[in-house]
Amino acid sequence: MFSRKKHRYADSFSGILHIVNVFLGYVPVFLDDHIVSTFDWSQPDKSNLLDITRDVTPVQCHSHNDYWRRVPLYDALRWGCTGVEADVWLFDEELYVGHNTNALTQEGTFTSMYVDPLVKMLDYRNELGDFATTSSVKNGVFVTEPAQTLVLLVDFKNNGQEIFPVVSQQLTALREKGYLTYFDGNTTIEGAITVVATGNAPFDLITANSTYRDIFFDAP
Repeated sequence: MFSRKKHRYADSFSGILHIVNVFLGYVPVFLDDHIVSTFDWSQPDKSNLLDITRDVTPVQCHSHNDYWRRVPLYDALRWGCTGVEADVWLFDEELYVGHNTNALTQEGTFTSMYVDPLVKMLDYRNELGDFATTSSVKNGVFVTEPAQTLVLLVDFKNNGQEIFPVVSQQLTALREKGYLTYFDGNTTIEGAITVVATGNAPFDLITANSTYRDIFFDAP
């Protein structure tokens, strides 16, 4: 009984720290160092990726300017955030992630920081078990709530008309594996990842296809 109460109090305390960190973003707490040191973020293997959201309860928080986190994407998921934001700039047919052009690096691309890690994580989360033969339902990134979608907010920073087709093309792996939320002309079918475009996103291009779209326009 005592151990259960102690565990419950620890969970409550961690939850309070969680909420404070989510809303303030910059509050250093001891759990940050523990989380970062627990996983090999540079080369996350299957065990690392599956453990990121193990025992994590998703909360309706958004990782604004997620690329500023010490470990983009993974840090937000470990805290249970159900939304992450990537600011993208198009240069030489490549999408780079950063708040402004001075912050951009050759290595910090939309694909390498968000698309590829999400594909890899979701592939692991959707492997069939020993006794399963098939599954039409796709698990999301959260182990505790596999039906919870993750909002990937993509902020178009420069030319939206040119960025849109590149974003759409770079989402191909997520699309082909059935991980994206999409609209079929009548109904929105929620997937593991819901892509929302904001900033200089072109409303006309996003809504041009009346029978299928998997990039949604940000609206209040």
